Amino acid sequence: MNVSSEAPQLPEGFELITDKSITPEEILDVRQDPMDARALEVWQKCIDQSLFVVGVREINSQRLVGVGMLAGNQRHAELVDGTVHPAFRQRGIGRVILAERITFARSEKIKYVGLTHDENKPWLKAYYERYGFKSIGFCMWLSHSIDIN
Repeated sequence: MNVSSEAPQLPEGFELITDKSITPEEILDVRQDPMDARALEVWQKCIDQSLFVVGVREINSQRLVGVGMLAGNQRHAELVDGTVHPAFRQRGIGRVILAERITFARSEKIKYVGLTHDENKPWLKAYYERYGFKSIGFCMWLSHSIDIN
């Protein structure tokens, strides 16, 4: 990460989860997405197929408040599905989830780490740039796989 050498810390009352014990129901709650059988199946596959899953729980309630995954392989990986429940944003939880995924990628000696961000949320680009990410001009997506208006 392109910040101080000190790793970001969780606020008091929260704990880090890195053992894939996170459930699809919890992810849907954090994302505030509708819960149905298909969504549960898809999120379980996402958990199972990820190189690394990290979450943050509120200790007292044991509620999952943030989650992020690293998808890919030992050469190329992408930070995906990072989110913090709106009620718990602006506390540094997202920074910890980001830092944990980058730390894992480095520990596994993954050469290329990338991400995509929502262009409708321009603050995300600046956020990721603060942590060493740079925009590149050769990224492409299969057009029917993303929602293009």
